[in-house]
Order: sequence, then C-alpha cells, then structure tokens
Amino acid sequence: MTTLTTISMTPTALAQLHRKITEHGSGNGLRIALKKRGCSGLAYDLSIVDEAGVDETVFQQAGNVFICIPAKDLPFVIGMTIDYVREGLGSHFSFLNPHEVASCGCGESFTVSA
Repeated sequence: MTTLTTISMTPTALAQLHRKITEHGSGNGLRIALKKRGCSGLAYDLSIVDEAGVDETVFQQAGNVFICIPAKDLPFVIGMTIDYVREGLGSHFSFLNPHEVASCGCGESFTVSA
C-alpha cells in the first residue's frame, strides 16, 4: 500500500499561481478547500491567502509559495497533483485527485471515496 502525504503542483501550475498572487496584489499562498456544490457533491474552492489558518496543513512549494488545506478536507485531497491547463479559449487549474471517484457531466463538481 502506498501512503500519499503530499500535494504537488506542476511547473505550469506553480507559474500560474505566482501570476495570480501578483495580480491579486498580496498573499503568498493558495488555500484549497472543498465546498458542497454541484450535482456530484463537492467542488474546489480556491483563494489567495497571506497565511494558513490554525487548522490547516501547509505544503511548501518552490518559489516561496505554499498550499494550505483545511484539516477537514485533507483526507480527500492528499496525494493530489495540481496542473494548469488551456482548453480552447479558456484555462484553469486542474486537479488530479486520487480520491475522486466520479464527477458530474459539466466538470464542476466531483465525488470522493471515503
């Protein structure tokens, strides 16, 4: 059995995070939380933050930025890889989550294994 203990970002996603922080004007990290939303149940809620909350786990990334995950969401995202992809005229962060077992047709929400 493999134990997953990280959250990782591709170089493309890390570069885009740096851009987003610069555009935001402050912050040095990305909070990734799960919110109940959509037809499959959960969606990623992203926000630029200055520091992690007391109930969050911090994953340091290259370039002095961090990702923080609320404790209640950590079991459902540990081992995830974050990428930034361009599709057609749009672009967005993409999540390769080993705990995701289903997603809705529109791609806005997903279900995780317990």
